[in-house]
Amino acid sequence: MKIRIEDKLPSGERISITIEGGKIDEQRVLQILEMLNLMTGKYNESSSSEPISASRPSQLKDVIWDAIMVHFGDGTWFTSKDLKDILKRYYGIDVKLNSLATYLLRFYQTGYLDRKGSRAGRIYRVRSSPSQSML
Repeated sequence: MKIRIEDKLPSGERISITIEGGKIDEQRVLQILEMLNLMTGKYNESSSSEPISASRPSQLKDVIWDAIMVHFGDGTWFTSKDLKDILKRYYGIDVKLNSLATYLLRFYQTGYLDRKGSRAGRIYRVRSSPSQSML
């Protein structure tokens, strides 16, 4: 597998980073993207109205929770597919749906999320208070 990341510094210098290997760690890619964001002074190339902080978390769990809070923190119900699309569009991360489902289950079990629906049509939302009963 080979991943190439290119960007341009405000001074006009061009940066090109290539990562090669049999299995490329997502955390490594996130670290490189964070480094590029710091060097270029950018938060995110997307047209998001809410910029991602330059000190964004480097663990996938933290990135997923950050995306949930930024995009669905107002209590909006969402699916794992909605979250996958947000992560791809705004964070440049392509996470498998079954991996997202595992993280969402953990957030639900620890009381951070509410959920309802059957396995195929499950939806989630940020829990408004820790004392609220599970659905």
